[in-house]
Amino acid sequence: MRHAALVVSVSFPLVLSAQPASPPAPFDEVITVSSRIDQPRRELGTAVSVLSGEELIERGYASIIDALRTQPSIGVSNAGGLGKLSALRVRGEEGYRTQVRIDGIDVADPSATQVTPSVEHLLATRDIDRIEVLRGPQGFIYGSDSGGVINISSRRGESTLTGDVGVELGPDGFERVDAGVSGGSQRADFLLYASDIETDGFNAHQSDTVLGDDDGYRNTTLHTKLGWQAREGVRLELVARDVSARTEYDRCGFPTSFDCVGTTEQTALRLGADWSGDLLGQSFSLSAAETDRADFSDGSPAFATAGELSRFEYSGSVLATEATTLIYGIDLEREDVVTSSGDVLRHEQDAVYFEYHGVVGESLHLALGTRRDDSADFGSHNSVRASLAYVVDRAGGGSLKYRASYGTGFRAPSLSELAYNSGPFAAPPAADAALREESSRGLDVGVELETSVGGFYAVSLFDQRIDDEIFFDLVAFS
Repeated sequence: MRHAALVVSVSFPLVLSAQPASPPAPFDEVITVSSRIDQPRRELGTAVSVLSGEELIERGYASIIDALRTQPSIGVSNAGGLGKLSALRVRGEEGYRTQVRIDGIDVADPSATQVTPSVEHLLATRDIDRIEVLRGPQGFIYGSDSGGVINISSRRGESTLTGDVGVELGPDGFERVDAGVSGGSQRADFLLYASDIETDGFNAHQSDTVLGDDDGYRNTTLHTKLGWQAREGVRLELVARDVSARTEYDRCGFPTSFDCVGTTEQTALRLGADWSGDLLGQSFSLSAAETDRADFSDGSPAFATAGELSRFEYSGSVLATEATTLIYGIDLEREDVVTSSGDVLRHEQDAVYFEYHGVVGESLHLALGTRRDDSADFGSHNSVRASLAYVVDRAGGGSLKYRASYGTGFRAPSLSELAYNSGPFAAPPAADAALREESSRGLDVGVELETSVGGFYAVSLFDQRIDDEIFFDLVAFS
């Protein structure tokens, strides 16, 4: 990624307010991604890391994947610059086993070869509050395809009415404009944000000696978050998001063309309701993400698909005793895909889960959970996760934590995989065999040290395995 040469950014409060407090030390941070509820980081036995919105701004990242490259055990492959086909891998697993959520919306595209998020189109916008990364098999809490989870949260509007404008210019015709406004009161808050990136790019494919042209990219992202405090402890929230992207690339079609264009349009909505009390917490969410993709070769349509991922999610927690918290939930998911030939494919999967959190003494934190998925096409499957964290407070300040976790999961074949293998282009032996679901398991142990001056160090050892892996045979095209 080529960095911009000129950056102009202005943030202006329309009403004076006090400066925010200093960020908490890592062990005092509250983490949501591990079990879908707020938990102190020091109590977690899972492997997590956090990127703040301030870090994204200070380091000048253009895309989310550039920011995530800096995190432990995350690799990114890219096919030629900003906006080109990319894969985000957590601990070496394939990109389609990584779930990406933005304000609670699963932004995966079910019409892709595997149900995969289009990570190359995720911009590092200035409205992002934090990014939480959960590493390792997480089928227990997030479903069948979660070998890792990226949880992106945008900030809420506050009582100070604030505007934000940013302009960046750089080499290869790079231009970026961001603009947003946010505000709120005790009863309601809002955030409106828009970001537009355009670049001429460069000729990323050495074999393109025919045109030898630059392969450009443009992305316009709109994001809205509206919140209403209906009563004490009850919050309603509406999130709306739209991404419109166009990228130029090389090598497509038959015969091979170097004049290729791909477009992606994704519209996502989420309506949520949260209720929190002294002992109980409840959360309801209804979300849908619709993705339309089209490819053009020499100006003519070459390939097009459309997919929609719909989810209903309920999660609850109860403080059973001072040392025991119980977490439970329901997930209902539906995938709809319209193929380039007009065929409509559908897959439905329902699940329930339960997790126990307990404290032994003041230092040992235990968690044990199970999940049962019922796939309409591949039957029922059970996933589990167990974790522990042992925390020692150091005499001179800071903490030392020993942690360990074990988790399992499974992934059903995608609608595209099933359709391809039963279609006219598949070849033996894959075409003669019925695809079955993958299964995964992983073990993780680690040590985390927080120093008295705010330093943070972590060492992890992990072992993960996928059985019955589904992959594409580049020789037999199956």
